[in-house]
Parts: sequence; structure tokens; C-alpha cells
Amino acid sequence: MGKPRSLFTTLNGLCAGVSPQRAFVLLLLASSISVLLWAGLTSVDVIVRTEGQIIPAGKSQIVQHLEGGIVRKILVQEGQVVAAGQPLMELSDIQTRSNLGQEQSKLDALRGREARLLAELNGYSTIVFPKTISDLTVIRVETAAWQARRSQLAEEVRILQSQGTQKKSELTEIQSKKQHLIEELELAKKQHQVIDGLRRNNAASEMEVLDTQSRIQRLKSQIAEATTAAPRLQAAQSESESRVNEAVARFRAEASSALTQVREELQRSSHEIGTNVDRLNRNVVRTPVAGLINKLNITTIGAVVRPSEVLMEITPSDQRIVIQTRSNPNDRANLRKGLPARVRVGAYDYSTYGTFEGHVTEVSSDTLNDEKGNRYYRVNIEVDISTLLSRVHQPGVLVPGMAASADITVGKRTILSYILSPLLKFRDGAFRADSTAQFKTVCRYIPPCLHNYISKRELHVQVS
Repeated sequence: MGKPRSLFTTLNGLCAGVSPQRAFVLLLLASSISVLLWAGLTSVDVIVRTEGQIIPAGKSQIVQHLEGGIVRKILVQEGQVVAAGQPLMELSDIQTRSNLGQEQSKLDALRGREARLLAELNGYSTIVFPKTISDLTVIRVETAAWQARRSQLAEEVRILQSQGTQKKSELTEIQSKKQHLIEELELAKKQHQVIDGLRRNNAASEMEVLDTQSRIQRLKSQIAEATTAAPRLQAAQSESESRVNEAVARFRAEASSALTQVREELQRSSHEIGTNVDRLNRNVVRTPVAGLINKLNITTIGAVVRPSEVLMEITPSDQRIVIQTRSNPNDRANLRKGLPARVRVGAYDYSTYGTFEGHVTEVSSDTLNDEKGNRYYRVNIEVDISTLLSRVHQPGVLVPGMAASADITVGKRTILSYILSPLLKFRDGAFRADSTAQFKTVCRYIPPCLHNYISKRELHVQVS
């Protein structure tokens, strides 16, 4: 096999023996066929261009402050892009911090009192204070109160126990005395028997007998008194012991009652602290959502904000921005909901930021009139704001009222159909009075090599 020839060599071989004029015609013909094939096979988007402006797609997020206050700092400006949780404004927190400090001191005091009352209730030998108590004064005060109350209880118990011991001694004494009286009574009875025997023998007088009887009766009375006093002294001793138990029980009951009240106050104080902490956190106004600040109502440092007053409005970034545009009534047949669109925002250079994807969400059912009386159809196009925010990192990304244009893709069409479209229009209007003007328009799209041929056809048409 021979060495493969290059394309240039092949073309030279084909053109060998051919005149330059003929070679030029062949080259022109081949080029025209190639162009026609490319134009017939290559498709491009059919675009309907609309012009309009930006409007918010939905309701803006309103930023308010519950209690109001005095503005200390304004950290953002209108048109700025903000992230979720970003600080927007700071209000004065002097009063809130003061209230919080007072409640914290009160909470420490209540916790110290609670620890003391628990020690009193359970009879602990020491007080176990929480580690969260930072004020040492509270610990000293409650320790002193605990020692004073313990001393008071101990003194009361000592007195009651002393009274009980005294009653016990009296009881022991009366029991011993009773025993002696009983023994003495036995002797008195024996003595009475002896004297009574002597009286029968006339050895003793009647008076001596009466004396022994009187002594016996007196001893019986004393024994009866001792017998009666013993239960009373036992009751007094038991009462003293009961009063000791009552004193301890009363001491713990007082501690329990006070502990209940302290815990109720602790709950209220904890709630107040939580409220003040929440209010303190709210003094730094933060954005609830990521988005764009559309309107800033408070712009002065030191301004007084009323409770629930609207501070600013934010368009959330997860919302879509609507481009409200106007289209030519002649394009209405090509427009429908859902068509894709490429949006250009006039404030941003197309060559730098490119276009932003969107889609048609609404086409008005009837034509509308603008200020000059021109008729148009309203076309709304939604654009995802996050696409724009990812490309533009500067304040005031999108503000309602910004001019924008949209290229709506309504279909596809070959390049050849674009070229032939004026010819077809000319064919349809060939016998109208303005056909010559249309023919001249068509000629701008026809290669120069065909001008002579078409001019002859034009002359033929005019003669006919």
C-alpha cells in the first residue's frame, strides 16, 4: 500500500485540471451546503424577553422586641444580607442586669436558708451548703442562725429534762418515805397491841391506848398521801419527757414549714432569674431567619422602642424573589406557567455575576395598560434568592423595585428556520403593497452570491 495522502494533496488532485473560476464555484457550493447542513441541524432556544422589577414573593419576617427599651447599638443596615441568629440591634440592659443581680443574691440567700432548714429538719451536726452559693456572707449568716436555734432548742430540752429529773427524784423520795411509813405503821400496830394488853391487865391507861391508835391513824394518812402523790409525780415526770419530745418535734415542724415556704420562694426566684436572663438575651435582637433586611424602622441610637414595636423587616433567604415583568401582547401565545427563565438584575453586571435561574409562575389572563396606555401582559417569574446570595457578597443584594429583565425559553428552533423565517413572511405577503420593503428586509439575510438571481426574480414579479 502507498503512503496515505494528506487532505491538501487530495484537494490539489481533485482541483488539478480545473479552472480557477470553476474551482471557486465548487468551493462556494461546498461551503454553502455545509452552512445549510449546520444551520438545519443546530438548534437554539427561542427566547421571549420581558422587562420589569423585583417584588417580594411572600410576607417579610417582622422583627419585634417584647418589652422595648433604649437603643444602644444598631448593627445592620437596610439591604444587608444576614445569617440566622446574627445580632441586629442591642438595647440597654442596665435595669435588667440590676434586677438579675438582685434576684441572684436572693436566690443564694434562699439556697443557704434551705440548707440550714434541711440540717435542722434532719438533725445534722453540720450544714451542707450548695457549691453554687458564691456569697460567703450567706454561709456565715445561716451558720450563725443554725447555731442560735440549736442552742435555743438545747436549752429548752435541758430545762425540761431538769424538771423531769426533779420529778423523778421526788417520786423516789415519796416512794422511800411511803416504805418507811409502812414499816413504822407495823411497829405502831404492835405497840398498840402491847399497850392494849397492858390496859386489860390494868397496867396501862386508856390514854396510852388512844395515843397508839392516833399514831396508827396518822401513819395511815401519811401512807395514803404518799400513795396519792406517787402517780402525780410519775405523770409529771412523763409530761417532762413528752415536753422534750414536743420541743424537738416543734423545732423540726418549724423547720419543715419554713422549708416549704423557702422552696416556694426558690421556685419563684428561679423563675424570675430565668425571666431576667431571657430578657437580657432579648436585649440583643437577633434575626430569626437568614435573609435580607428590606426595611429598617429604627435608625437612631438612643431611640426609645415601645413594647412589641416593629424594628425591621427581613425577607427570608429560603423564600423566592418574584420578578414582575411585562411582555409584548404578540408573545402571549408562547408564554405559559412553568417555562424556564434566565434573569438579569440591572444592578449587577451580567458579565461578572451571570444570570439567575427562575421559572414563570403566572401569566395574566388579560392585557393590562401602562401609564402611557400601552398594552402588555403581566408575567411573574420566581428566582431563588439563595442563588444570588451565593454569588453576591455585599450589602443590599436585592431590594424591591430593582430593575430586572428575563429571557424566557419558550421552545427550540434551528438556525435555518431563523434564516428562512423572513422568506416565508415575504412569501405570505408577496402581493401586499409593502412587499418590496419586505423583500429588502429579506435580502439582508441572503448570501451575496444569490442577490443577482433574486433580483431577477424580483423584477419578474414586478413585471407580472
